Amino acid sequence: MLVYKMTADLRYFAAARQSVSYLLQFKKQLGVDKAYFLFHEKAKLGGISLPMLTMLEMRQLTGTREFDETLVQLANMILFLQEKYQTGQYKSTYVYRGNYAYEKETGWESKIYPGEALYALAKMYLAFGDAQYKHSMDWALEFYSRERWISQAFLPWTISAFVSLYEQAREPKYSEYAFYLTDRLLKQQNLDSDDEVYGSFHGVPSSNTGSYMEALGDAVHLAQLVKDQQRLKLYCERAKMGYRWLLMLQYVKSDPVDADHLGKTVGGFRESLVKPRLRIDNTQHAISSFAKGLEFIFGVDTSLGIY
Repeated sequence: MLVYKMTADLRYFAAARQSVSYLLQFKKQLGVDKAYFLFHEKAKLGGISLPMLTMLEMRQLTGTREFDETLVQLANMILFLQEKYQTGQYKSTYVYRGNYAYEKETGWESKIYPGEALYALAKMYLAFGDAQYKHSMDWALEFYSRERWISQAFLPWTISAFVSLYEQAREPKYSEYAFYLTDRLLKQQNLDSDDEVYGSFHGVPSSNTGSYMEALGDAVHLAQLVKDQQRLKLYCERAKMGYRWLLMLQYVKSDPVDADHLGKTVGGFRESLVKPRLRIDNTQHAISSFAKGLEFIFGVDTSLGIY
């Protein structure tokens, strides 16, 4: 949907709609007011949240209301999983291969799913204006602002979620939390200009840098909104370093790729400088990060059909 927004090419809209139609085959009901996606006997918080973002983008760009009932049911499921613990934390799964107490029995909790759920709720609040979504995020903020929730996987989606909520509600606690997480994120960026991984993130740099660059792009936007010139300068400088490194991962025509696969490879982003594997999510995150850079750092209008 992002590429459709930027190009107005209906092929991308059709592909997004086809993907949603496919996912809806796995939709299950919990009562009349809640729904989730069950795949390989697993119903995950992240699996509920991410399809919502596509449906919400379709709603925003086209005005369609065909997914409204499903969106509300999925959001209700997120709220239901938060109520399981009564702490503000979201339970990572509804069921995992028949086990409804998987987290309690294994001690595992996803570090990435909460951010995805928060971002979906922020977008639901934007689309529907229902205060229960904001209340859920407030409750989550009380829990996740504790020190241990600063892992690599938790940061990007959560930053984007609270930037979105700040833009809607203009409450300082949201901007302060997003800035806190972004400042933590930047501590993980590789800053040795003599190293080939300069601008990337973490000790084993990979295309995951695209995810962190998405969040950094949103943080640039936040700094613009609150007129924090010091952070704005720093974030823009660091973002440009990250974009430079991401471009090193992109396949180009001169790369030694099998001729039979060249057309499907060029433009995609490899996993790392030493791992050639292509994954659709890595390329998606890279595209999204560049789009945010174009809009918030370079001032390019990325609205429908500009490209």
